[in-house]
Amino acid sequence: YILKGDDTHEQLMLAFREYFRCNEKWEGGTSDEAGMKARNALGIIRILARDRRKELQASRKERMKQVRANRGKQE
Repeated sequence: YILKGDDTHEQLMLAFREYFRCNEKWEGGTSDEAGMKARNALGIIRILARDRRKELQASRKERMKQVRANRGKQE
């Protein structure tokens, strides 16, 4: 199951939309398949959330390196 998106954030947003769409069908009682798709979307959201968290941590780490490097230049 590959989501078409430019980056992890976009893929995460697409997965949320898919989950909400399927969950509405499931809650409406119109489709058992919608329940399976909603659960699948939740699994994808979990994976993407983990990946996005790693990206944010790496970005913060890089940002902190730059801040520390700039402090040394200002002194």
